Amino acid sequence: MGTRGVINTIETQHEFDAPSLGNGCTLRAIAAGDRGNEAGIADARNCLERTLAIVPNDAAARAELAIVLLAQDPIEAPTDLSARASKLSGDAVKLSPFSDRSKYALMMSQFRAGQTEAAIETGYAALALNPNNTDITARLGLYLFAAGRWEDGAGLAVQSAQMDQNAAPDSLLTRALNAYRLGRFDDALTLSRQLNVADDYVVYAVQAATAGQLGRADDARLALASLGAGRADFGAAFRKSMNARHFTAELTDLLEIGVLKAQALNF
Repeated sequence: MGTRGVINTIETQHEFDAPSLGNGCTLRAIAAGDRGNEAGIADARNCLERTLAIVPNDAAARAELAIVLLAQDPIEAPTDLSARASKLSGDAVKLSPFSDRSKYALMMSQFRAGQTEAAIETGYAALALNPNNTDITARLGLYLFAAGRWEDGAGLAVQSAQMDQNAAPDSLLTRALNAYRLGRFDDALTLSRQLNVADDYVVYAVQAATAGQLGRADDARLALASLGAGRADFGAAFRKSMNARHFTAELTDLLEIGVLKAQALNF
């Protein structure tokens, strides 16, 4: 299973009520990451840093801190946080080579660095260690889809959703992207609206593009504002933003068509 099962949910709630170091930091970090909660992510980082100060070779804490640092580092203007995340995730795999979570963190670090094929290879290695981990299945599916491997990516997204009724955000996003690619715009908009992740550029892109394709100006307005669609250089900025997230040009082209239609409805 992934990180949203019943037991983990109960343990996470307990951690919010009575915070602790170690595994408690990890549970709170995962919950904050799923919600896009910046304050929660910052708190989890502090907790994980304190854990590593006490137990430097804690592989789980290193892996989770790497994930947290990636969440804090701006994708379009990376700092040394991503480099540190790469080091932490690599160390976590060395310390615990059979940990699927360590490989999950390494996969994320590699993808952020633009090492798409290495990330996909690491993702499959993580999945081999734990085929029932919905987080890995969903994230690997998203990376495959972003790289243009549509069927493989969409297949893993569906598989992740079937394994856990509390669908991972990555699974929802990939399914929304796939629905959009196939012209099922109502489905794409419905799926993207289920994503509660704050300030996610790709989610806003899907929402704006699908609303544009459906001719729904009101639905597109907020998403367009979040994308910075009022800028004179928006077209170039949009492509730059999607490129920074390592989305294939073909997928970016498809989304841009819908986003431009949304713009035409609102400006």
